[in-house]
Amino acid sequence: PQLRAMQNIIPHKPRISFYEGVGGMKDMYQDTLDSLHSGDTILSYTGFKDYYKFIPREFMDWYVAERVKRKIRIKMIVPDFPTTREILPEATATLREIKVVPGDGWKFSADTEIYGNKVALISHSENFMAVIIESKEINQMQRMAFEIMWNALK
Repeated sequence: PQLRAMQNIIPHKPRISFYEGVGGMKDMYQDTLDSLHSGDTILSYTGFKDYYKFIPREFMDWYVAERVKRKIRIKMIVPDFPTTREILPEATATLREIKVVPGDGWKFSADTEIYGNKVALISHSENFMAVIIESKEINQMQRMAFEIMWNALK
């Protein structure tokens, strides 16, 4: 009871949601769509090497089409892998702005999505696991970090 009382003192607690497996993956990506409006932008840095090994291509094709239909843009920082080169030609049509980093020096396999007032931290290789932190303060911090990286890249 004392811990609960202390917890309720904190006026602005971040809300944390956990997603797991294929169903959780679909729910998490749906949240990115439901949390944004036309003209909004998702900021993402993601390891794209084995992307379709962990996310069904049919789902990702649906997701990208739905994101485009809703006019939600995405700015991505991704390593140079064959999967990355596959999406580059369609970047404009799919409302993607992409900056590519060398694949050999940037071997991250997780994903971070910054959108609305949320930050999603995603591990594709662990049977899909994601944590969404809903916090204006944490979101703003991650946006600033993303913009520093984005602006430093050519």
